[in-house]
Amino acid sequence: MQTIASKLDDYGGEATKLQERMVAAEKQYHDSIAQLRSARQQMQRLSASLSAGERSANSMVKELRQLSPKVENVLQLRGEVSARVWSTLECRFTPERRVSLVARNVEGGAGSA
Repeated sequence: MQTIASKLDDYGGEATKLQERMVAAEKQYHDSIAQLRSARQQMQRLSASLSAGERSANSMVKELRQLSPKVENVLQLRGEVSARVWSTLECRFTPERRVSLVARNVEGGAGSA
């Protein structure tokens, strides 16, 4: 009889410890979801900023195309601006991919809570 009571006490203590660990894990989970959402918002702002820079560079390329090739350095400038446009495109796609990944993680994680 005493061993059964002793085991029940041990199980009760273990259950309490596990419950505390579960509460701590849930708090950490919710904090992580909040951090992911914040990161997603920051990445979306970065992507929007890069997109605006890309539009501005594209506009400049169009303006340079309208200039006569006889204008000094116009071809060189056009090449440099075009290269920067491509560089901006590459920079923008990386945050957009990360935003998509983070959004899937946040939505998937929040749905299973």
